[in-house]
This record gives sequence, C-alpha cells and structure tokens, in this order.
Amino acid sequence: MKHEAQLKLQARLDGELSAAEARAMDAFLAADPEAQALLAELTRTRTVLQGNEPEVKLPESREFYWSKIEAAIQQQGRHTAREVWSSWNWLVSIRKYLLPVSGFALVVLVTLSNLPFSATDNFAEVENIAPETTSISFRDHSAKMTVVWISNKDVTPAADVDDDDDDDAL
Repeated sequence: MKHEAQLKLQARLDGELSAAEARAMDAFLAADPEAQALLAELTRTRTVLQGNEPEVKLPESREFYWSKIEAAIQQQGRHTAREVWSSWNWLVSIRKYLLPVSGFALVVLVTLSNLPFSATDNFAEVENIAPETTSISFRDHSAKMTVVWISNKDVTPAADVDDDDDDDAL
C-alpha cells in the first residue's frame, strides 16, 4: 500500500475527510484486505492511547503556566546574547572602525618610510676614477652643502698672486 493511501486511511479514522472522500475511502477499504488490517491496527492503537493517556493537572491557571514558559524562553534568549558578546564576536562590533584606522596607519607608514632619518642620506659617495686626480671634500650639515675639490696630481699649486694690481685699476 502506498504511503499516501496510508495517510488517507489515518485521516478517515480521525474524521478529517470530507463526505465524498470518506465514501471513496470506504469503497477502497472494502476491496483491499491490507487496508482493512491497517485500519484495525490503527483503531486498536488509538483505543489504547486514549484509555491510558495520563491526565496532568496544573496547580495554576493555563494562562499563568504559559506566561512562565514564555518568560523562561525570553530569559534564555537574553543569556544567549550575553554569551555571544563575550566571545570573539566583539570584533564584529568594531569592524566599522577597523578599515579607516588601518587605512590611516598605512598612510602614516608610507609617509614615515619616505622621510630621511639621517643627515647623510642626501650625500653620494665620490669615487676617484682617474688615478692621476685627487679630491678633497667638505660637508657643511647646517647649510646642507657639500663641496668637492678635484685636481690633477701632476699640477703644482700656483704661487700666491698679488691682488694689488686689481685694486689699483679701480
């Protein structure tokens, strides 16, 4: 017997079918012995359950009893909300601040990485490529200036020139 037919048979026993459906189910029962056996078993089960069902008496009214159940459910819901907040989910509550703060931190990091941290960062090493030349360098950190004097080794320094001739011309 199909599952749908079994459900219709249960509905017939419970009185949930319309008059036309009940007549169709009665015709089906008359023709099918398996359905008759199932109906007999369902009838016996229903009788046993109805006769032995315990009757529970509540000490308070129905409305008061259900209001206590509702209050317990609401209390449990509040308790669960506190447990969720106390776990790692606090990060979810501050996530709207994490993106702007991390962006600001990235801008600060890039800015600081491009700043010079020593006074010699702007100076380049001078390499003496030609062996016949010499170089003398002077660095003035306060003026942020470097002077490099390059000369040939073979050239001897000139004697002091008398600058008095230039003064007379004026």
